[in-house]
Amino acid sequence: KLKFEGKGKRKRPSSSGQRESQDEELETSTRNDHSKNDLATISNYVAASDYWETSKVNDMDTELIRKIIRMIAFQANLDETGQEQLKAVMITRAKKFANKITEFHSLCPLDKSQILSHNLPLVVMLSNCSMFSNHLLWKTQMSPLLGTGEVDKLDTKLRTLNVTGLDSLQMTYRRFFKTVETKNEEEERRFTDLVADIGSWHQDPSELILLSLTILFCPDMLDLTDRGK
Repeated sequence: KLKFEGKGKRKRPSSSGQRESQDEELETSTRNDHSKNDLATISNYVAASDYWETSKVNDMDTELIRKIIRMIAFQANLDETGQEQLKAVMITRAKKFANKITEFHSLCPLDKSQILSHNLPLVVMLSNCSMFSNHLLWKTQMSPLLGTGEVDKLDTKLRTLNVTGLDSLQMTYRRFFKTVETKNEEEERRFTDLVADIGSWHQDPSELILLSLTILFCPDMLDLTDRGK
């Protein structure tokens, strides 16, 4: 009887052990709260970017939309007028995104102006390159530009017109933009690889938006009035 006496009785934890356990629980709870807050903030940034909008053609000229459709259906290149129109659309969208960010409005007018003139074009370049990662097909490439709903409607329309090659179609940067001239095939290959590399920096839309914000608010090479902000 004495042999089994005390079996099943739980040893009371020491006061120091209890404190350590409580500290760990508090730390875990705090970390989870921070994670939830961070995810909510990121979601707000993504929403502000309009990335998931199903239709984005309202700010695009009808002529530009028609040219893009011809590019997809007939593998044509965007002409210079279309390139300028598309560039204007992308810049306007990037400015709209910046103006939705609370932190942007905490800056003084001079610093805002510098960011828009120096950093915004880099954000637009990132956005452009993000459409031309090597593994993307045309529907995924065009969705950030036109909206997923518009791309789906276009895909359906083109298939009813018996347009072929849609299942494997990839759009290239050069068909949209001719802003950089290369001297030979080697330079062209390096440029194409660079575009694809930049387009692969992010793994998902959230990372793309965070990269865009990092570039937008990067103070390097800027003569800011209030660098602390």
